[in-house]
Amino acid sequence: MNKLDTVYYDAITSANEGTVSAEALKVLGSNASKFALIDETGESVRFYERIFSIWKTIKAHPDASLSPDAKAVFKFALTEYDQLLTKLKRDERAQEVRLAIREVSCSN
Repeated sequence: MNKLDTVYYDAITSANEGTVSAEALKVLGSNASKFALIDETGESVRFYERIFSIWKTIKAHPDASLSPDAKAVFKFALTEYDQLLTKLKRDERAQEVRLAIREVSCSN
């Protein structure tokens, strides 16, 4: 398992416990952005999907707590993902991501 896989699995584990590290989200988001810049769409989507998965996991936890920094990173990464999905004409998935962006904005 490589370092990025470890970051993801640690973030999912934390999300299952009701929290998530903004730093882990930044690492995953940075990689998603880098792959998007070099037009490696598949890899970019993979990292954005990981962030989206972490969001869905944390959202499902009844006592979830997000720092303002984590919320900002979620919002930024999911907005980038929405833009990529729109470019790829993946409208259904983009709609799901837009809903998540609204949920992040309204979360405590």
